Amino acid sequence: MEDRDGDTDTATISLEVAEVTTRVRALHAAPDVGPVNLGVNGAALNGVAYATASGYLPITGTDLTVTVTPEGASDPALTLEETVADDRDYTVIAIGTADAEDEIPLEALFFEDDSGAPDAGNFKITVVHAAPNAPEVDVHVLTGDAGDDALSAPSDTPITLAYRSITPTLQLPAPQGDTLYRILITPSGGTNVVYDSGLLDGNALSAGVNYTAVATSDIADDALSPVQLVLLTNVSSTPFVVVPNVNTRDGGSNNTPATATTLYSLGEEDAVRVVAAVEAQGDVDIYAINTTT
Repeated sequence: MEDRDGDTDTATISLEVAEVTTRVRALHAAPDVGPVNLGVNGAALNGVAYATASGYLPITGTDLTVTVTPEGASDPALTLEETVADDRDYTVIAIGTADAEDEIPLEALFFEDDSGAPDAGNFKITVVHAAPNAPEVDVHVLTGDAGDDALSAPSDTPITLAYRSITPTLQLPAPQGDTLYRILITPSGGTNVVYDSGLLDGNALSAGVNYTAVATSDIADDALSPVQLVLLTNVSSTPFVVVPNVNTRDGGSNNTPATATTLYSLGEEDAVRVVAAVEAQGDVDIYAINTTT
């Protein structure tokens, strides 16, 4: 463009193009494979233990290749090749068993995540059945105040899941105050609880977080339940949390709020006898705190 003096001016327009990011995370849920090396489009995650997940890893392009190689092996036991879309989040779960006699093949369960932010004060949760040793199950997501009957028994409206099945995403109000959650798993159509998360408070299920609750085999030597939950999150600092059966083993931590009873002294030399009466819990720690009010 010429100005009044006949000179030519050059205008420069800078455009910032937002980077499109596709992300993928991986979970090792094949119970008899042992530690593995995960490859995600060439990026290596070595020595990944069972029931361990990566955080989200950014990838470029639309081609995704994930390999699962047992430690010490030269060839992958599992290779996944998929085409992905731009600006999406995906999960890959290595499931099944390496033992051919089980007739549950080693494979990759691949799905797109619901990455939209929950409404204010809510969390999102998707449930996945990835335990090859468990038949079709009912998942009961219970909520109520501590001590309510609503938290104590399986519900009348469970979510029924077969192996390899994934639920639609649920959006629920986050726990607040005395309002808590509890996740129970029973055989489909039955009432015998084979998994109990215990009471889950706002530290376990936080507002603004997207969770994927993956039912995996519990392979601990002292496990009393065939399954445990691995909670995948979209929080980079805590990509996953293992939530064992509340009655599975001594020392297990599942973010379960404890119930405490306060004893008020009625004299100077009162005696208290404490008896551990929960058989499956194993050894416990007992704290006696002297306070003056």
